[in-house]
Amino acid sequence: MFKQNFNKRLFLVLLTCLFFSILFFKKADASIVVSSGQFRLTAENSWDYSVKKNYARLNWEKISNLSSGGYTLYQSEDGKNWAAKSTNYGKAIRVLNVYPNTARSNTLKSWMDALGLKDNQNQNLIQVTPIALSNFNRNPDAYLKDSQGNFQYDVIMFGSWDSNNGLDLTSNSVNSLTHYITSGRGVLFGHDTVTSNKANFKNFAAKLGIYVYNTGTNNPFNKELRLGSTKVKIINNGYLVKYPFELSNDQQLTIPLAHSGAQLSSTAVRWMEFLPPFKTVSENSTGFIVQNQYGTNNHYLITKDNLGMIQTGHSNGASTVDERKILANTLYNLAQVTLDSEASDYTVKDTTSPESPTVKVKSGNLANLTLEMNAKDKGKNYQWYVEASTKNQGKLKSDIVSEEIISDIQGYIYMWDEKESTMPIVKKNEYGEVTNLTKKVEPEDSRIIEISGINGLKDENKWLHVVAVDRAHNISTVKHVQLKEILNSFQITEKYLDQEGRTIKNDTTREIIRNGSYKERVPTISNYQITGYQIDNQPSIVANENTSVTLNKIAAHHNITYFYKKKISISLRQTIENPHQDLALPKNGYAFANLVGTNFTLSTISEHYSFSFPSYLSHPSSQGSVYTLFLKKGRQNLRVETIIPEYYIFKEMRISTKSFSDNQPFIQKDKVAKLDFTSTSHFFLTISLQPKISSVQYPANYSWQKNEKLNFLK
Repeated sequence: MFKQNFNKRLFLVLLTCLFFSILFFKKADASIVVSSGQFRLTAENSWDYSVKKNYARLNWEKISNLSSGGYTLYQSEDGKNWAAKSTNYGKAIRVLNVYPNTARSNTLKSWMDALGLKDNQNQNLIQVTPIALSNFNRNPDAYLKDSQGNFQYDVIMFGSWDSNNGLDLTSNSVNSLTHYITSGRGVLFGHDTVTSNKANFKNFAAKLGIYVYNTGTNNPFNKELRLGSTKVKIINNGYLVKYPFELSNDQQLTIPLAHSGAQLSSTAVRWMEFLPPFKTVSENSTGFIVQNQYGTNNHYLITKDNLGMIQTGHSNGASTVDERKILANTLYNLAQVTLDSEASDYTVKDTTSPESPTVKVKSGNLANLTLEMNAKDKGKNYQWYVEASTKNQGKLKSDIVSEEIISDIQGYIYMWDEKESTMPIVKKNEYGEVTNLTKKVEPEDSRIIEISGINGLKDENKWLHVVAVDRAHNISTVKHVQLKEILNSFQITEKYLDQEGRTIKNDTTREIIRNGSYKERVPTISNYQITGYQIDNQPSIVANENTSVTLNKIAAHHNITYFYKKKISISLRQTIENPHQDLALPKNGYAFANLVGTNFTLSTISEHYSFSFPSYLSHPSSQGSVYTLFLKKGRQNLRVETIIPEYYIFKEMRISTKSFSDNQPFIQKDKVAKLDFTSTSHFFLTISLQPKISSVQYPANYSWQKNEKLNFLK
């Protein structure tokens, strides 16, 4: 009994250990711990299919006794330079708009509400509470904190009005605001707030990464530093200009006239700058860019850590939709504190190109192949840590973890041609998105596409040029591959031609694996004799029936052409019609023959032959003599001329390709037969003679056999 209980307990312990091991390794797989901290943090590369964007899913240990400072997420691209990031993607944020008293400057709420942005619960994504600056200055903590003393807003915005309506912070509100900023929460300063003539706002210049100077030329540079325009341009295409509104790369936007306030941005991140024609403070003025070791005066929107400054406000309540979108993005990305123990970092981006694609034959036959394209994406490494603000332990720091942000392959751009180094055309829209994919991967989490209907026989010498495109629209280097380089097998086509180049037998094919061999004895064909062969366009090689043809390490299709000369036969006999009783009967018939061209004209190069064949009295079953010849190039016909003995005349010639007994022979009255061997290899000729003298005439004593005069036939 004890043993059974022990075994059960042991099994449960092992099962529990296995469960937590799987859980641990699953979490460990999500990210690499660069250095251990005071609490655990994991990061996992993820993809949002709805907005088609990478994000890092972050989870950390929940810390007890958390203060209103909550958690702040820090991100680095190199492990050295760190920046706080928004942790509120998809969640509503609360914004306190401290406007400079005049009712006409209380515009931020209506601007944000009109944009129609919603969170995951269909509430306003940016929820604005307005308060006049004078009220804020009286008791800032009453607005910044709730009844428990916790900060209740994610971001504060000061503005917007020209010169900030001449209003400044108080020393008390500076202290409260400093405490608020130290908690990691965001502040966006509007037009003419952090300037040289506002002693309290000016306290935040260093934190903003700017230097402030007097207006006019009363500054160390003796130049008017205010610079403005009604046009601005995005000069940093990073995360801030991509959410909630995705602004196109390098986009130019229209705004009401605004200008920088005699400030030089030094260590701040410049997101947007003014475009010419430059102004200072009015439409009829002229502004000039100043740029030196202290920075530049050409800045419309800057940020540093959880602070930002935008020049909205110079035109006293005027705003374009473009400007409102910029405001929404900036406010949202300055909301960098959360009380949750998880976040999604949407500021990450895969900026690394995929590896060059691989291409291989997947299936099919040589005439109808399916190719497979595959590419491995490469990502960008980020690091994170979380800072927790506690009531009893101060600030705690989590592990520093690293994760590769990789978007994976979305598709390929490819083309075919006859050149080895063609570059496929890649088209992008104003957002930097590739718009001319030849084929997308399916399903979306695959990296592979297939191309069907490729003719590996006809197109073996064509080149495929392909680039892989990942879902972040990074483009690989070009893969140039000639089709024959990836074929797994090759076709040997055997052709059979006569000396005139005519096909005498249907082509045959053999499929040979790559680097395999072909070794065959030359084929024999009935009624033909091999004369040679040719591999592709190489010189012809003389061959006989014992010759073997060999190809080794085959890595291309080949044509092997076998050449033959045609063997022809002619059967001849002679018959004597109406014999004369006193006239000697020839025992043999004789004929001259010549191989000639298509016009049957004799020439000095015509091969000469002489034939002797039996002569009979007319008898249908009589047999003849058979002669075999080989046709030669340019002389594919046979001219046969009958030799007529004395006292005889030619009557007719019966020609057949079937037999002597053919009931429907061709009958001609000419003693010269013109035999065309193009479509046959055997002719049967029956030559008919008859006596030249009548039955009442008496011939001289004569015997063809006795007086044989055929030396010329030899």
